Amino acid sequence: MKENSQKIKKPWAVYSYAGPLGIARVVKDGESFVELRYSEGQLFPLHLWSSNPSYIKRFEIVDDAIDYFLEKDHQYSRKRLEIKVREDFPSLFPKTVSKHTNS
Repeated sequence: MKENSQKIKKPWAVYSYAGPLGIARVVKDGESFVELRYSEGQLFPLHLWSSNPSYIKRFEIVDDAIDYFLEKDHQYSRKRLEIKVREDFPSLFPKTVSKHTNS
């Protein structure tokens, strides 16, 4: 996965339209837009989103993005969402235990 060489201050985003849709990585920052990668294996082009906070909420760490997503959408469990993010971005997560896991 090749990402922008520029350091992104808040690289995790929850993208929303009438409710949270998912968690993605910000790969490019613009004045009024962000470019998102939904997964490392994404076969389609990156998507541009308005950086308007009603559509994009950004975070420094993925756990904060997961917390925010779960506040807004109660149909997912923490474990299910953590697994999805780790599957989408495996190179970013060593095989470690989350701070929210009891084992």
